[in-house]
Amino acid sequence: MLSLLLLSACADLSILEDDIEMNVQTWCAPNEEVDVSRVYDGDTFMFWEDDAEIKIRMLGVAAPEVDPVECYGAEAGDFLEDLLVGEEVRLEFDVECVDIYNRTLAWVILRGNDPEIAELITLYDLEGLYSDGSYELLVNELLVRMGYATVFDGEVDQSIRYKTRMEDAEDASKAQIIGLWQECE
Repeated sequence: MLSLLLLSACADLSILEDDIEMNVQTWCAPNEEVDVSRVYDGDTFMFWEDDAEIKIRMLGVAAPEVDPVECYGAEAGDFLEDLLVGEEVRLEFDVECVDIYNRTLAWVILRGNDPEIAELITLYDLEGLYSDGSYELLVNELLVRMGYATVFDGEVDQSIRYKTRMEDAEDASKAQIIGLWQECE
């Protein structure tokens, strides 16, 4: 009798499973901690690993170019350099880990307790600031929110992890007409 009840219950679960959409996402690589050695431009930086310099292309971000020079490219690169060089960051990955140029693709999390950065998080109403003044800042989002970059929405970008936050950051930046939205045509 018990086995008949269990069999009946299992049959009912299969019907239920058909009605429930299972959405379990796995990323292309585990998180990684790295020390930023230099900035290439407003959306790309480098770190050293095993005597090789690795280039990180930040996901979801399209900063103006520095070569050839585009409007606000130098400002974006300078800001990223001031923010990241010499800092340890956490790289979080998404659906794809490498782009067509063989660059590692990542979301970048900066942790710390610098009051100036905490002030930026508050000013731009971003997530990640804790009551003790420490933070875990999604740098990609900050760049877009401050107008140093736009959301990268090219056909090759399959990133989904922070898509809504990035779109919201760009909408706010455009609405306030700051950064490249103010300086560039």
